[in-house]
Amino acid sequence: MRINVAIAVAEEARDRIYEVAQVCRALGFAHNSTLPDIGVLIGSAEVEDLPMLRAIPGVLAVEMERALHIAAKREH
Repeated sequence: MRINVAIAVAEEARDRIYEVAQVCRALGFAHNSTLPDIGVLIGSAEVEDLPMLRAIPGVLAVEMERALHIAAKREH
């Protein structure tokens, strides 16, 4: 199952964020955007690929998007 993820790049690796992104893409990360000022890569990945992405040198964390479900209040 493919999910949306944000990959946090460690501060000491931000000067090579595009290299980190390239390694992530090689491991199946579908890279949508880069936020170099805060060191975040946005995209999607297969759930089973998350451990490999977390193990990349320079990757601080891989956060999954959490779906927000709001139930509409029914009017009677």
